[in-house]
Amino acid sequence: MLAKIYVALWFAVAFAAGLIFLTGTFTMLTVVVFGFLTFGLVFTGMMCVLPYEVSHPQPAQIPASSEKQVARRPVSALVHLRAYGAELMTPNGVEIRKPKLH
Repeated sequence: MLAKIYVALWFAVAFAAGLIFLTGTFTMLTVVVFGFLTFGLVFTGMMCVLPYEVSHPQPAQIPASSEKQVARRPVSALVHLRAYGAELMTPNGVEIRKPKLH
């Protein structure tokens, strides 16, 4: 489900609730019905929209020639420290990576 459809559903439910409220037929039964609708929309957002919005694209693949050149350069401890700090301060939030087992 796309986020635009999800937001449109929220606006449709809010518009319907406002219309029913303005006509004076917003009873306790309709409050319960709209409560179930909003619970369903929140659950739908958690199950369908949130994973779609949080997922990250595939990382860029480095060509084999670049990997060999990077491996030959000596790396100082300061470069490792800066790289570690840069990983903590990502603009997208926490990134989850596969562990290196070699």
